[in-house]
This record gives sequence, C-alpha cells and structure tokens, in this order.
Amino acid sequence: MKVTIATYHRLAKFVGVLLMLMGVGLAAAFLSFLWTGATPLAQPPLSLNGAGLLVFATVGAFAFPLGVSLLSTDSATSARLRIAAWALGLMALLRLAAFADADIRALVGITALIEFFVLGGIGLVAYVVRPENESPINIRMSLELDVPAAEVWRVLGERFGNVGDYAAGVQSSSMDGEVGVGAVRTCTTQPFGPFAAAKITEELTEFDPAAMKFTYLAGGDLPRMIPTSKNRWSVEALGSERCRVQCHASVDLLWWALPLAQLLGWGIRSEVLRFGEDLRYRVENGTPHPRKLAALGAGS
Repeated sequence: MKVTIATYHRLAKFVGVLLMLMGVGLAAAFLSFLWTGATPLAQPPLSLNGAGLLVFATVGAFAFPLGVSLLSTDSATSARLRIAAWALGLMALLRLAAFADADIRALVGITALIEFFVLGGIGLVAYVVRPENESPINIRMSLELDVPAAEVWRVLGERFGNVGDYAAGVQSSSMDGEVGVGAVRTCTTQPFGPFAAAKITEELTEFDPAAMKFTYLAGGDLPRMIPTSKNRWSVEALGSERCRVQCHASVDLLWWALPLAQLLGWGIRSEVLRFGEDLRYRVENGTPHPRKLAALGAGS
C-alpha cells in the first residue's frame, strides 16, 4: 500500500518512538541490576539474572538507535523502517512464545498475547506501507556506448516496436500504430526464472524525441504478484560519437509478495542487464547479439 510521503514519515516516527521506548525500558532494567545488585525481574518464572538482563540490554542497544534513526526524513528512511518492521515482528514472536508457556501465561495473563498482536500489527503495517514515490523493486542501469546518440535513439526510441528484432528475452514484438504517447507495444517474452513465456503489453506514457526519452507502463500477462511495472529510458549525447543510455525500472508487488522483493529484483536485474548487452551489441555492431541469432535459428 502506498501513502503520501508525509504520512509515511509520520508512521516512521511513530515506530521510531516505540523502539526508543523499548530500548530505554530494556536498558533501564539492566542498569537497575548493576546499580542495586537485584534483578527487577525476580519472580519465577520470569526471573532473569545478570546474563539474561544483559541480553535484554543488547536488544535495547539495537532498538534505541534504530528508533532514533527513524525520526529523520532522509532517503534511507524506508530501508530503516523495513528493518524496524522485522525487529518488531521478531519481538512479537517472542511474546507469542512467552504466552505459549503455561507458567508465564499464569503469571502475566493475556498481556503477552496482546503484545503479540500489537507489535506484530505495527510491524506488518511498517513493512507493507511505502511512500508514493517508491516501489519495492527499483532497477537502474547506465550504459556508455561508442555510438552517436541519434543512432541509438533510432533503435531504442523510434523503432520502439521492433525490440523483438534484437532482444534475446523477447520472442517477437509488434506495435498497434505510430510510436507516440498512448501507443502500445506487445511483446511475447522468453521464459525466465520462475516466470513462463507471456504476452506483455507496454503502453507509452511519455515519448519525447527532442529529449530522447520515453516511459512505458507494462501490463498484459504480468505475474499476479506484480500489479504495475514502469520503465523509463533516456539517451544522452556525450559527444559526436558517444552517448549514455539510462534505464530506471520500478516494479510494484502485492503485499504478500513483498518478502520476495529482493529475490525477484535479482532476476529482473539480470534481464535488464542482458537487454543492455543486446542493445550495445546491436548498435555497435549493426547486427543482433549471437544469442539472439541462435534463438531466431532455433525458432525457424
């Protein structure tokens, strides 16, 4: 679920304050033991000696600075909030394990179970919610090519619908009309990773020949876990005979697939990099990459 950046930062600060309170409380229990020589948790079955309290203190030493870091509003806030979410989830599981113990349950009642739902709920929300400008998977690629920018733009932009002629990951491609905003490219993809071959539609939402850049939204037979996928491309001249091609792909995931973001990102990144290799070979040599030629020969 995506929310405004302001709402996201409020959530991060709430979780940060919660972690700071946890850190202070755990550290206070250990410091009390050091000062008085008596454990504040002396009643069985919750009695803890110095070693046990030290473990609690180390948890607090992790929770407190993590909480403080969530009070900021920099670009790393979302990464820190996901770490905090996992920490809260682990704490929730520990509460659940405590509730499962009959002696502890007899002593504290349903407190541990309530803490399980509270901490687990906050952790789940903190992990699922993201700022509106961020996707779970973001892939960036930059290529410097020994080819004039205009020539690369002709292949990548003006012949947008012909990607199947040189991309090894695409069996075939076609356009529904002239290249421009609103035009849709349909690609039949090669299977990769856990994904079978599929027909993917790519609608141009931005197409600027003067600036040599375009953006498209992917749809069609995307895996169910991927509701939307956006890809931005640009070509920048670095001189009369050199240019830089940049790509930024952002992929959204349904909440239940978020734990797979890193794994899926690796697979998508490998495909983007392979496309970059195919593009480089095409524009620098004038022919498709040998692996594309091999795929075309196998399909004929």
